[in-house]
Amino acid sequence: MKKSCNFLGIKPLMLTSVINLKYNGNEVNYQMNNTNFTVEEVIKIGDIIKCIYDKNLPLCKFTEDFMHKLKTLIYFDKSDFMFFKYNDFTKRYEMESFRPVNWSNKEIHDYINEYMHNDDVLPILSQPEYIAFRNSDLFSLSGRRETEYFQQFASDASLEISIDANIPLPSDCDTIAILGLFRSIEKIEFSQRDLEIVKLLQPHLSERMKTDICNGKCIGNGNCGGVGKCKEAAEISQPASGDWELNNIDTLGICACDINGNIISSNSSFSNFSIEYDDENSQNPMIDAMKKCVLKLTSSDFLSMGPIPIHIKEDTYMVQLAYNDSSKDRITAAVYYTSDLFTKRLAALKLEYKLSNREFEIIYLSLKRSLTNAEIAQELFISEATVKRHLYTVYQKIGINNQKQLFHELQMI
Repeated sequence: MKKSCNFLGIKPLMLTSVINLKYNGNEVNYQMNNTNFTVEEVIKIGDIIKCIYDKNLPLCKFTEDFMHKLKTLIYFDKSDFMFFKYNDFTKRYEMESFRPVNWSNKEIHDYINEYMHNDDVLPILSQPEYIAFRNSDLFSLSGRRETEYFQQFASDASLEISIDANIPLPSDCDTIAILGLFRSIEKIEFSQRDLEIVKLLQPHLSERMKTDICNGKCIGNGNCGGVGKCKEAAEISQPASGDWELNNIDTLGICACDINGNIISSNSSFSNFSIEYDDENSQNPMIDAMKKCVLKLTSSDFLSMGPIPIHIKEDTYMVQLAYNDSSKDRITAAVYYTSDLFTKRLAALKLEYKLSNREFEIIYLSLKRSLTNAEIAQELFISEATVKRHLYTVYQKIGINNQKQLFHELQMI
């Protein structure tokens, strides 16, 4: 029987199956998923994994030690672990425990009681598959800045740049666990290397949380059995005053797709988007549009793509896609309903650049309804040459050359 290498005295590490050694001069580098790590970094990763499986650390102490060690590899200003427990009576997930690092008491209170309901990453991370992403991989920063959550909370709390990851647990555990790392907008974006480290740690965190949480150990109040005293965690881990449902963001649809664009799972908002266009006599245009978006990603060399504008009837959506992991067999898509915002920005553009009514009408049909120049000409009973002339005039007034730049001017990409 072949023995596995187990130098930490714990379960065989995921590291052993994904690391390649590269010798460069006097330095040995390790490569994981096309990301290079030095020997020192790999030792630190091993030390973090050893910490994860340390049974002598109660959960509240473990979360503190884990973040302290992780910060030696990935710089972040703030971080947190969040745990949501399913309530059989309300039929909703409600916050069981919130374990933040470097959050002020006011930020903790405001997030739990006022703004958690608007946090758009939470529905994404409620999926049962491993999901980890930088927020810039899925979201348009300019679009998020328009939201109440960012304007009234996230910006002042320095949560603009993040890596977010779920920690999947068995379905019978009825618990959702989430990890977040944050930097303020003045800092540089998290790197792909940072994201790969988080992805590497996810299955080990799942094993640890499964042992602690699914075996009935308390994750909320630090004074309960099996967890040990953790006064600070106990004080800030009270459930929010109101119920919270992971699917309650009406304008944000989330779906998981295979590489052919087939929908595997989705939240209720995405289902509602699709149902809106159901027609027994034709293919659902939302499903068609999603397949086209997935095809754009799978036909490229990118790990993420977007925002991609899609227009269905009078509605406008922005789609962000990213592979779930390096295997590239699952894709997560965030679908924003932006019709109201889109129309508002078009109207502002008309005033700012003094566009004529006809010029506004043409860019509205071109952008919001995705009509071709020929279709616009037919709609307005003018020649296609006239349509092109008006578009050229619009571009000249704004100082751009094409439709993509016009989307950028509207801050939709």
